[in-house]
Amino acid sequence: MAVRAVWQWVHSWLPPFPQLKKDLKASIALLIALVFCFDQDLANVTGQGVILVAIVMIFYFPVRTYGIQTEAIVMGTLSSLVCALWSLLGSYLANCARDPRNPQPVQPGPSAVFAVFFFLPCFWLTYLRVKTIKGIFPAINGFIILSFTMTESASYPVFSTEITWTFLLPFAVTGALALAVNYLIWPDDSVENYVILLCKVLTTGKEFIKENAEAFLDLQAHQTGTHSLPVLKCQLDEHTLLLVDYKHAVQREVLFNKLSHRDISRLTHHIKNLYPGMHDLGLSNISEKTFRSHSSTLDLNAFDHGIQQMKDPGHQLAKDMLLCIEKMEACLALFLPRSRSVLNACLWPFPRLLSLSSGPTIEAHQAAAHQLEQVAQELRHSLDQFCTEQSACGSDYMATLAIPEASENKPQPFAASFCDTHTGEKKDPASFIDPTFGPLFLLFLYQHGLRTLSKRLLEMATTVQTITSNRTSRRLHFPTMTFKKWLSTSTLSVDTTASTPAAVSNAAPVSGANMNGISLVRTRTRRQTSAPRRHHRPFDPDVEPASTRLEHVFDHLHTFFCWTKELDTLFALKVSLGSVLLCIPAWMPSNAAWYNDWRGKSLLTFLLKT
Repeated sequence: MAVRAVWQWVHSWLPPFPQLKKDLKASIALLIALVFCFDQDLANVTGQGVILVAIVMIFYFPVRTYGIQTEAIVMGTLSSLVCALWSLLGSYLANCARDPRNPQPVQPGPSAVFAVFFFLPCFWLTYLRVKTIKGIFPAINGFIILSFTMTESASYPVFSTEITWTFLLPFAVTGALALAVNYLIWPDDSVENYVILLCKVLTTGKEFIKENAEAFLDLQAHQTGTHSLPVLKCQLDEHTLLLVDYKHAVQREVLFNKLSHRDISRLTHHIKNLYPGMHDLGLSNISEKTFRSHSSTLDLNAFDHGIQQMKDPGHQLAKDMLLCIEKMEACLALFLPRSRSVLNACLWPFPRLLSLSSGPTIEAHQAAAHQLEQVAQELRHSLDQFCTEQSACGSDYMATLAIPEASENKPQPFAASFCDTHTGEKKDPASFIDPTFGPLFLLFLYQHGLRTLSKRLLEMATTVQTITSNRTSRRLHFPTMTFKKWLSTSTLSVDTTASTPAAVSNAAPVSGANMNGISLVRTRTRRQTSAPRRHHRPFDPDVEPASTRLEHVFDHLHTFFCWTKELDTLFALKVSLGSVLLCIPAWMPSNAAWYNDWRGKSLLTFLLKT
């Protein structure tokens, strides 16, 4: 009993096994790097820069999927190679500036050359690191190799490539070790992670539909369902954004899987298309709560009568949607590998190459696809029946809800403004839903959400059925992402012409416009853009796009000066100047020996980390 109690206490402090695998994986990688540092034979393989093996291994952190880890290591290694070539050029030119009659290797001329050749790449690497996430590993590796080579070469009397090679070799060794650990110990498959998260998204959507669709029809929206718009947004965005990130991770890998990159993109697109219908369902429940708390008994009775007319077909449509989602989950489960127990994963953390061919048979794929097809046909039949019945009840809804006989007020449009148009005072929440058109709006909003969601589920079911019936064996799939899309960032730009009239909605963009929409901008219509300039009055050159050669020159100068005042540019400039200042002792004759003995170049590494 004591042993069991101790084990339960230890188990309560341990993280979940998926997270524990990543922690152990990172610890094993760092342990291998430390062995290279402490073992003399292994240290001789990498030379004097063996400490870089442990430093770079910390930056690589090999616990991610194949594609992301390989991309980071390849980019970091290429950046190290390019910076090593740049340092060789700087060392050669510094050696040419060295006075051979002076026995002291550290001289003012070579030190100035080293400072210039060190400042330029530091500035651009820091700017790259700030501007894009993909520039983190290239910037770190390039910065380290520049700081080590530029300071060591200053104390060397002649030009030699040995110093650069000494510090370049650890980067190659660390990259190979990180890839080996990432591939061989608990490998993380991006497609498996995507399918698991996709099934979780479908499960969450199924619970959302069951909660909101049935609550509205059972007149229990005041007890269950979504309660506010922030809660609704959190429920819809809970896993969707993460699913998009997983899709991006899949798109940059070479896959040996049943699913291709295009299949992953299509499934993600269908998940995004479910958002509007689910939003309408949640919003209808939120609006019903407000309506029931600020409406009279007559309006509530008329509203309940309208719900009773669509209760049976609505329940059947919601039931078929839930069944369709369950069948899609069953189809997607065929693309997951066989589950392994915790003990099995701990005893054999390596990939099982002999089990690649095992998995669901072709008959299992065909049977799952056939069941999904049958359920999709039932859902399509329920949707057609729901649309037919509700179209026939439209006039009844209008007579019962929009024009109640006992209402003394005249029907007014649906009001949702927060302030009165005449007095400017804030309205009571009861006025957000008009007592006459409010119930009719709620019914139509719910019907629209249910119809939209059913149509999108049918489209997704068709795609899942096609994938399940056709993707029955593993194939080699190469990435289809273009280089331009890979380099693109997710920055949000504001359209400065969004508030222009419809007549200039297709206006040509004006150069020099501020992305924040606060600059003085003149917009020209398509007719003005295509017509010769001599037929129009000359415009102000401050807001008109540059047309002459002189205007282009001043436009480029203005763009350059604006770029120098940006925060990212100033930050990169400060980091570069700080790095050069920290390297000055290595380029002074009186302090060079002390700087190298006390590993002053390590300060540059900490500067980059912060």
